[in-house]
Amino acid sequence: MLMTPSMMPGPAVRASLLTERTGPMNLFSRNATMRNTMASERQSPGQALDEANGVLSTMERDWNAAAMNWDVEALTALYTADAVMFAGRPGMAMGTAGVRGYFASYVGMLTSTSLKLVDQYVVSLGPDAFLAQGYGHFQFVLDTGKTSETTLRTTWVLVRRGERWKVMHHHFSATPDVPPVPQ
Repeated sequence: MLMTPSMMPGPAVRASLLTERTGPMNLFSRNATMRNTMASERQSPGQALDEANGVLSTMERDWNAAAMNWDVEALTALYTADAVMFAGRPGMAMGTAGVRGYFASYVGMLTSTSLKLVDQYVVSLGPDAFLAQGYGHFQFVLDTGKTSETTLRTTWVLVRRGERWKVMHHHFSATPDVPPVPQ
């Protein structure tokens, strides 16, 4: 069943449910170590942590392999058909066409990109899904030959589809210098 925003519990209920499942958490720790609550009936917590670490490392490796030569089709293949994405362009990319269009919008600008995920905090969303949130350090090679780099906040929701793990939700954004509250 697809949950619409009106069907989802309010923030207090979500926080309560998450705390009941995982215990108290500090989601704002910039130096958080990789933690996981992906315990399912078929896995011990240690096995779940190993799986989450492995899945996240594999996704990072595969993303980097596709981004090394800015391969739009290989990048798109890492995402589910119903993926949603907020990234480095205005608007939200949705579905395969939207994700492909987002990555294609950088053709002629980027030659190569690499991503190093750091300070990731992992939370189970069920036996076949987890959320990884932290920071990503990007290094870019522009078509002009110039290089640049940045660190962004990162959130991925990874889901198992058949035998493969894919990105279902992708949100990368800059850390604001000040709270985005109008004065």
